[in-house]
Amino acid sequence: MAPGTINRSRLSWTAAIIRYVKEGSHFKALEIFNDMRGEGVNPDKFAFVSIFKACASLRNLEEGRRIHLWMIENGCELDAILGSCLVDMYAKCGSISEACRVFENVVTRDVVLWNSMIVGHVKCCQGREALKLYQQMQQEEVEPDNVTFVGVLNACASVAALEEGKLVHAAVVERGFEADAYVANCLVDMYAKCGSLEDASRVFDNMPRKDVVSWNAMIMAYAKCAQGENALEIFRLMQKEQMDPNRVTFMGVLKACSSRATLEVGKLVHLQIIQRRLDSDIVMENCLIDMYVKCGSIESACKIFHNMPLRDVVSWNTLILGFVKCGHGEKALELFERMQQEKVKPNAVTFVAVLNACTSIGALERGKLVHSQVIECGLDSDGFVGNNLIDMYAKCGIMEEAWKVFVNMPECDVVGWSSLIGGYVGCGMAQKALQIFQQMQEQKVKPNGVTFLAVLNACACLAALDEGWYIHAETIKHEMESVSYVQNCLIDMYAKCGSMEDACQVFNIMPSRDVVSWNNMIFGYVNSGEGEKAIELFRQMQQEEVDPDSGTIVGALNACGSIAALEDGKLVHSYVVLHGLQSNVFVLNCLIDMYAKCGSIDDAFNIFEDMPTRDTVSWSAMILGYVRCGKAQKALELFRQMQDEQVEPNSVTFIGTLKACSSISALEDARILHAQIIRSGLQADVHVMNCLLDMYSKCGSIEDAWRVFNELPSQDLVSWNSMIVGYSKCGQERKALDLFLQMQQEGVAPNNLTFIGALSACANIGALEDGKLLHGRVIQCGLESDIIVANSLIDMYAKSGSIESAFRVFNTMHAHDVVSWSTMIAGFAKCRRMEMVWELYGQMQQEDVQPNCITFVGMLNACSNMLALEEGKLVHAQIVRMGMETDTFVGNCLVDMYAKCGNTDDAHRVFSSMPIRDVVLWNTMIMGYIKCGKEKRALDLFKQMQEQGMEPNRITFAEVINACASIAALDEGKSIHAQLLRKRLEMDPFISNSLINMYACCVSTEAACRVFHNMSERDVVSWNTMIMGHVKCENGEKALELFWHMQQGLVQPNSVTFVAALNACASVAALNEGKLVHAKAIRSGLDADSFVGNCLVDMYAKCGSIEDACRVFNNMAARDTVSWNTMLVSYGMHGLGRKSFKLFDLMSQEGAEMENCTFVSLLSAFSHVGLVDEGVHCFESMGPIHGIQPTVEHYSCMVDILGRSSELDEAENLIKTMRCESNVSVWMSLLGACRTHGNLQMGERAAKEVFKLDPGNSSGYVLLSHIYAANGCWDSSLKIQHMRKNRHVHKKPGCTWIEVDNQVHRFVADDKQHPQIEDIWAKLNQLHTQMKEAGYLPNPQFISHDVNVEPRVMSLYRHSERLAIAFGLISTPLGYPIRIMKNLRVCEDCHTATKFISKIVGRSIIVRDSSRFHHFDNGLCSCNNYW
Repeated sequence: MAPGTINRSRLSWTAAIIRYVKEGSHFKALEIFNDMRGEGVNPDKFAFVSIFKACASLRNLEEGRRIHLWMIENGCELDAILGSCLVDMYAKCGSISEACRVFENVVTRDVVLWNSMIVGHVKCCQGREALKLYQQMQQEEVEPDNVTFVGVLNACASVAALEEGKLVHAAVVERGFEADAYVANCLVDMYAKCGSLEDASRVFDNMPRKDVVSWNAMIMAYAKCAQGENALEIFRLMQKEQMDPNRVTFMGVLKACSSRATLEVGKLVHLQIIQRRLDSDIVMENCLIDMYVKCGSIESACKIFHNMPLRDVVSWNTLILGFVKCGHGEKALELFERMQQEKVKPNAVTFVAVLNACTSIGALERGKLVHSQVIECGLDSDGFVGNNLIDMYAKCGIMEEAWKVFVNMPECDVVGWSSLIGGYVGCGMAQKALQIFQQMQEQKVKPNGVTFLAVLNACACLAALDEGWYIHAETIKHEMESVSYVQNCLIDMYAKCGSMEDACQVFNIMPSRDVVSWNNMIFGYVNSGEGEKAIELFRQMQQEEVDPDSGTIVGALNACGSIAALEDGKLVHSYVVLHGLQSNVFVLNCLIDMYAKCGSIDDAFNIFEDMPTRDTVSWSAMILGYVRCGKAQKALELFRQMQDEQVEPNSVTFIGTLKACSSISALEDARILHAQIIRSGLQADVHVMNCLLDMYSKCGSIEDAWRVFNELPSQDLVSWNSMIVGYSKCGQERKALDLFLQMQQEGVAPNNLTFIGALSACANIGALEDGKLLHGRVIQCGLESDIIVANSLIDMYAKSGSIESAFRVFNTMHAHDVVSWSTMIAGFAKCRRMEMVWELYGQMQQEDVQPNCITFVGMLNACSNMLALEEGKLVHAQIVRMGMETDTFVGNCLVDMYAKCGNTDDAHRVFSSMPIRDVVLWNTMIMGYIKCGKEKRALDLFKQMQEQGMEPNRITFAEVINACASIAALDEGKSIHAQLLRKRLEMDPFISNSLINMYACCVSTEAACRVFHNMSERDVVSWNTMIMGHVKCENGEKALELFWHMQQGLVQPNSVTFVAALNACASVAALNEGKLVHAKAIRSGLDADSFVGNCLVDMYAKCGSIEDACRVFNNMAARDTVSWNTMLVSYGMHGLGRKSFKLFDLMSQEGAEMENCTFVSLLSAFSHVGLVDEGVHCFESMGPIHGIQPTVEHYSCMVDILGRSSELDEAENLIKTMRCESNVSVWMSLLGACRTHGNLQMGERAAKEVFKLDPGNSSGYVLLSHIYAANGCWDSSLKIQHMRKNRHVHKKPGCTWIEVDNQVHRFVADDKQHPQIEDIWAKLNQLHTQMKEAGYLPNPQFISHDVNVEPRVMSLYRHSERLAIAFGLISTPLGYPIRIMKNLRVCEDCHTATKFISKIVGRSIIVRDSSRFHHFDNGLCSCNNYW
């Protein structure tokens, strides 16, 4: 072929390639190029230029590389033009490294080549490298053109290089390109993207001619910087200047509407788009969907989507993201499924949107399916998708899967690391988050702001201040410390780590503080207990004209609530109204909480009532408010109202309501709540269940608490602590200590609260050894420096009797608070060491520690215990000086101290001066009167209390019932009982027990039994009270019957039960039953109880078995003063005065404490056996030797000793010279002696004194009547009897008891009721015949009736003791001792008759009368006729 033909043919091929490239038919151009090569035609430079442009447009890197290789093989020279095309092609195909190699191989590089390289780097997101190339270009003195500046400005924009951008701007001006619209538009864009909208606006305003691109650039600039209003203003100006907007304009305007959420403007823009027929453009439709979604009109977005003739993946993605943003995660997932059904292939953005949807609704299983689809689509290596997978798994709480995704990512960027760190923090694994951050640093991944937010939150969660300081240093190192959101997070971290000083330092150096900065500081101060500083900061914020948001208001309200600053709270309330937040439910809930904490519950309720809508939090806040203000009943009523309005309670609601139940011991309400908690599915909520078991323990139902504890899926430290404290408070301290050991065995580490509970248990039962072990454990746990634990140790040692150990702990403390001083003072007060109490009080003041109410309470208790009235008055003066005299708690203690010291006048004076008298104060004053024996005054005060509108509580009623019991005020007791019935309090076991005791003391056993039988639930106290009541009413048989009936039930007897039963046995001389009770006490392990032991001694002695009494006494492990006194009395009763004296000597040798009653017992023993000299010696030695001043009881014994020995004048003189006022007992002793010795004149004088002191004393009338009868003054005897009857004084009927076959039989004179009475009479007649034959002569002088002798003699035969003896003789085996007991003194004739009977029948007869025991054996009595 001719050369010309070849040239024309090559030109034809080249022309065709150029034409197709210009038309955009790049595939066709490649086809022509390949055909050209197939024909053997070598392409020229222009063909290569065009074909490289086609490859660039198609992003076909492989084809471009192949053509480049062919070009080299054909020896085509690489000049600047070809170089530019190759650089552009490689750059656009993403292979910037190959572009750089081409660039380096071009010998002569013109401006076009440099431009291609700069633009290529910008397109490959390497803005910094592009700027370096620009600098290199200048160094090689290549003159830039407008394209160069466009590329360089885009590079500055891509890396926000504002300073470099300004230098480029200067170069633009210098070369005169500022008028170039293209360059100017790029300047606007660069300044906007660098955040300098002012400079962008200045460039825009200075443009001589603005095309649509200029306007678009400015609109986009404002839209991207979230200044939608300014963008819309530019759009209005653009229209005003009649510049026709294009699709890019509308995209910018729609973006501006989205950022401002201005739906109405968006709709107008939409209308313009429709008018310009741009609404069918798919990109425009996608922008419209996005705008409607962001403006909250998801319905409009859906309408556009459904009307679209063609939807691309962006359309689906935009609507899916829209549903996610609007909180419709389920709908987003439905749309994704529909997208797949329509065969639209999802891309990375789709999966990111769908994963966000799964995250928003916690759809883990759906998320896993999406993950599998991601893998199928080959997008699992996409960093953007991978990061969102990590985020989805983390927020669903599956950190193992998040970690797997992270590990399997080919290259994890900072976002992935940040997502993983944030995930661990969100799942409560903050320590792991910090470890991941460390790994991130080791792998040289540069953290960003989000990373620092996550790790700072981790430090905050752990309160890890040291790590927080390190992270702060890292923010400085990476130039992030000046970023506002990082600074805010630093403030939050330091605040939560308790370092408000560091938080304040960050806050103060902030160049600009937003509302979040202020809020974090306010909340920090609130959480660190510095409410005043929080309020001060709130004021400062207003001075700096920073508008508070709802978070600020909440923080300020919490601050006011924390320090009860009501006035400040009201000011914050006014800001709520001012800023239009009164409809914000969250803020209103905080207002309720603030007012409640400030004690203004009415204001809280007013807000609650006025709320347009109340959520669960509102109800919970109000319930908790009532609980805090001590209005638990109101809280329970509100909870019921909440249920009536069908508002679903949450865990906080239940916690508040359970606390209400705890405070008023509303056990039944609490049990109903428990059932509701189970129905609500909250039994797995450890906080609710801990509160539930705490409530049960505080309501005294520790069994229910234990059941809840065992049903917990997992017991945390709070659960263990609640149970330990619960057992300690319910009197089961040993169980509390066992639980402490079990807790440690299960690997639960105790904290300070655990030790406080366990130490309290030790203190309550005086478990010193256990307390010492706990002290050692405290030291092991490093808690000995904890001031609260140290205070508990002091309290434990003090209450366990080791005051020196307590003082040692006190002295080793680094610092003492007022509790430390108060506890130590209370400890010394308990030990009655007043000198140390005052010394500590002085030291406390020297160290400038202000005493509080507890301090003074301890000191007042010391004065009360020691009856130290003068010291109590000094403490009172200190209280007045400190201005605490009006404190209710202190006032109660002052009243109690004065009352215990016997000064009821001062007690009442304090009571009357109290500005507020609560029910506790009234109770204390009433109890004070009762303790001082002024029961009538107590009852009068009770009436006054009710007249003044004060509602008595169960304690009040119990005390006034006891007052009625003390003075046998039956009518008043019945009146109080009627009140209890009206108030429905009679079923309260505490009240019922008091009523039983009162009726028993008033000798109304029927009423006592009625109360007892009406009780729905009887505890051991109820049984004890009823048994003791029968004993008091001299119904020993009934008492024993009740005791054995009690054994048949589930109520276990305690030491008091055995004391009551033993007293019952003693009262009817039921020795065999007493032995059975003794055996029962041994089986119950209570025989070692000193109280029970003393009663056993007393019972055996009173039942006539002095040998058993001695045996019990000698076997006692520890004998107290009562033990010795009981034994002394026992010997005296049995006429063993010498043994009493020996026992007294032994008592002195063993250093036992002597008391008033010791000498009463000893003198009484001497009186029974006529040891006059010993009695006188003992009486006279009391003061000088033993330091005990004689009381009226001792004088009474001495009168009895002298009177029995016929020294009546000395006895009367002793009464006249008494150092204390005489009482009935003294004169009765003298009157009894006068009867024995027949001294009529002295007897009349003694009886006169008895009747004057106690006109209702029946024994006085009987004794005087007997004296007259013995002296033959029958008229005077009858006169005295008539006087007794006229005065309605009832003579105590004589009764005698005998126990046969464990059954007690009771006899009265002339008894005809006994079922075996005929046999008894027959036996008596037989005995009387035998007695007469033995020389017995009846003595009728002991019958005070002026009747014939024969009837008088017959009446002697029918005395109750003779009937009992006769019954014993016919009912017991031969030779078996007869034991009887009489409630009165045995008459002399019966005494004589019993001696005869003992000799006739050959049996021992043991008789116990009201005075002593008589052991009759073979015709003789142990009293030797001296009694």
